[in-house]
Amino acid sequence: MAINTEEKVKVIEEFLTNLTNDMEGDHWSIVGIVEVKELKENGVVYGEVEGDRFTYKKQDNEFIKQWTGLLGDDYHGFLLKPIGGSKYVKISYSC
Repeated sequence: MAINTEEKVKVIEEFLTNLTNDMEGDHWSIVGIVEVKELKENGVVYGEVEGDRFTYKKQDNEFIKQWTGLLGDDYHGFLLKPIGGSKYVKISYSC
């Protein structure tokens, strides 16, 4: 069953509203759309993105890779938010 344009707009609006709310207070930008390959090691689920030199840890239905700054009160990383199947929106953030 195909999704009509009105339903597509509603899904996109909901996704962007949730994204904006989730990232409130952070500096963020959308890097692009990536495909994630899930891996499981010692009961922990990780995600791999072709071309990245690190893995992402799965938290709920998202994947995250985060680093802490030298002072410990700042952080930066990447968030992968699902958009269907193995496709995710890759978001760079810092605070």
